[in-house]
Amino acid sequence: MIRIIETTTDKESYVSKRNTLFITEALGKENVRFHKLQNPDDLSELGIDNDDILIAETRDGFVRYAISMLGCRNTVESDRTIVLTQNKEYVKHELQRYGILSPCKITIEEVKDGCKYFVKPVFGEDSNFVGVDSVCQSKEEAWRKADEIQKAGFTPMIEEFIDGEEYTVALIRKEGKIETYPIKVHLFTPWNIMTHTAKFSEEEICEAVNDAELEDIAKKAFEVVGCKHYMRIDFRRDSQGRYYLIDFNLFPGLGPTDHFAKCINLHLNISYHDILTKIIETATK
Repeated sequence: MIRIIETTTDKESYVSKRNTLFITEALGKENVRFHKLQNPDDLSELGIDNDDILIAETRDGFVRYAISMLGCRNTVESDRTIVLTQNKEYVKHELQRYGILSPCKITIEEVKDGCKYFVKPVFGEDSNFVGVDSVCQSKEEAWRKADEIQKAGFTPMIEEFIDGEEYTVALIRKEGKIETYPIKVHLFTPWNIMTHTAKFSEEEICEAVNDAELEDIAKKAFEVVGCKHYMRIDFRRDSQGRYYLIDFNLFPGLGPTDHFAKCINLHLNISYHDILTKIIETATK
């Protein structure tokens, strides 16, 4: 039995209701169950046995620990991986240590009118609060966007804007090796940025790319944050051909039209069932 575990303590649901239907259809309703737990004790009520495979779609440390102690195969990630992939500010220091480029953090005092900056939450997924107005070209615009994010209860971050092309890479660890599936994403938005609206409208054209440099950077970043199973990493490529790591997606959307599946399908041309199987096979004891 494949069990996909979420918790009510996570601010966002990583598996949408729509995707539960797609996953159930692909794997068969007799082979998959979805659970949303309130606390670790709820695991004991699920009737889990050693042959079950648990896909842990949660950042909750108590639930992740409880899952890891069950003795069955799972996709639980370490506390360090959780922190590094969630905190967009903190992870920059780790990336810099290993020579991986990411946009420089800017203070509001350093913002200069006429230059481009990008304002987003330090924490958060699904491109929340990322819109066309995230690209700011004056101190006033940066203040306004940062204030909007702060009033919503999030910590804002200002960084240099990487004007260029959008890429994303799906990564899977299998039998000790890291598989990479990079694609280029052509968006119909100003500055070709992945806004919250664009993420769910799916108005884009994606193409598989074969770029050894991008794949090497993605693999190194995967190792830097200590990921043990699968994730997706977003990049921007500037006019000089340099790749900047923009974001880690530790719990990427698993639907058939989400970027994780697109990355794999555009390279391997395999069924959605086989894509899900590749994810399930990353589970370890």
